Amino acid sequence: MILMVFFVGGQAHRMTQSVEGISPTWLIFGEIFCIINMSLAWLSWRDTPGRAVMQLLITHTGWTVGIGLLVGLLLVRMSEVGWGWYDTLASTVVVITIIGIFTVAWRRKLSITDPIIRGWLAGIFRGIPHFAMAYKISLVGGDGIAAIAVWIAHATTLIRIGQLAFAVREAGWNRSLRGMAISELSNEITWIIVTIVWIFW
Repeated sequence: MILMVFFVGGQAHRMTQSVEGISPTWLIFGEIFCIINMSLAWLSWRDTPGRAVMQLLITHTGWTVGIGLLVGLLLVRMSEVGWGWYDTLASTVVVITIIGIFTVAWRRKLSITDPIIRGWLAGIFRGIPHFAMAYKISLVGGDGIAAIAVWIAHATTLIRIGQLAFAVREAGWNRSLRGMAISELSNEITWIIVTIVWIFW
């Protein structure tokens, strides 16, 4: 939670100075990612209450609030951030992929609220916008992304994956935790791509 505060504070401060390289889909879809993961943590805690699962729930609730604050700041600076064709493309790919996931769920007789389906949805909402952001950074640079935010994002994702491992030991490899694992791995793998582009551009 402390790192989350530094992430949000550092990124908010940076956004008051520059929004270069920030893709609207990064934060807007990122908030949806946080909400889905918070719901998965809640489901896991409801089914198997325990300390490790409660820590996950608190963590994801904190991130939902924090990213929500950054979305608010984004909306205030939206005229400067702009919406590029890559944001439209990312949004289109997200919608098409969601339709694909819902189709697979329907064929396998799974509800769209199934935790594994939610995990894939969260991964899509996080992963695809990262590609749009990486492309925007390659075009205009990434001065609007705080260095502390880049590195804390890696640290906190890895910490959350570690929390997941403890939760699995406590609650078992239930569907909610599996869904969270899918979303967090998607988040980390695609953020590595953003980081590489941010470093070299």
